[in-house]
Amino acid sequence: MKLIIHKELSYKVTGLLFTVHNKLGKYCREKQYGDALEQLLKENNLKFIREKELPVESIENQFTK
Repeated sequence: MKLIIHKELSYKVTGLLFTVHNKLGKYCREKQYGDALEQLLKENNLKFIREKELPVESIENQFTK
């Protein structure tokens, strides 16, 4: 079994993600999910950076090789 580093935070964020999914359903646009999650993160006083840009070279997968 893998170690969860920030167990309480992980549990909280996962719960918020399920809340968004249950509230909006599975056929919304990505922006709508992002807006709803942002609202819940703010309401729960969780700091975050929305859609932080990552350099392509830091992403290693079949599409970037």
